[in-house]
Amino acid sequence: MASRLDGVVLRRTDGSLQVQQSFSVALTLDPLTADAELVGREIRNHLDAAGIRERNCIVGLPLKWALTAQVETPKLDEADLENFLQLEAERGFPSDVTTLMVCNSRCSLAAGKTYAMMVGIPRTHLERLERASRPPS
Repeated sequence: MASRLDGVVLRRTDGSLQVQQSFSVALTLDPLTADAELVGREIRNHLDAAGIRERNCIVGLPLKWALTAQVETPKLDEADLENFLQLEAERGFPSDVTTLMVCNSRCSLAAGKTYAMMVGIPRTHLERLERASRPPS
């Protein structure tokens, strides 16, 4: 299955964001297996073809890269809660947590219970994407 590159150029106007341009193209190279420099060049070529010259961007990752786990959190001080979430990530993810970049989002419900949603992305995927996004040397 081919990878896709979808993009949107936004501009802030009067406190809101306005869509200026959007595009969607198929990538011929797989960002996870092809040479990072070639992937970066292919992405740059698609951006150039779409007339996009922005220097700053936000990158959205494919959902299939994400591992998720949810846990009810006990009332702990912040340091202990971080340790608790680290242990829960080690239990909840099907791979070694050191191979993942993990973040969490916490919420409280009206019943007084608190939960954390943990998301882990394979570190190698992010490193390859980072290498592909660097300007050629």
